[in-house]
Amino acid sequence: MPRRGWQQLSAGAGAKGPRSYDWAAVDLIPTHSAGTCRLLIHRNRTTGEVAYYRCFSPRPVPLPALVRVAGTRWRVEETLQAGKGLAGLDEH
Repeated sequence: MPRRGWQQLSAGAGAKGPRSYDWAAVDLIPTHSAGTCRLLIHRNRTTGEVAYYRCFSPRPVPLPALVRVAGTRWRVEETLQAGKGLAGLDEH
């Protein structure tokens, strides 16, 4: 069961099913007044491993929306890795 402040949300479908983690967000003091800065935290429910994302948005965004956007990072990483392999850049 997640501790207070954590929400169990999925970051999208993975190779082995939904990528479900415990998520929390903490407001950060912005360096300017043009938007909202938050620290997005996800914790692996099995290993306890924790990862962090610094998020900026022009207006406040609910936690599920931040999680959905963070989940797209994996797709971008996989595409970059595949492109490096096709171009032979992973050999140098």
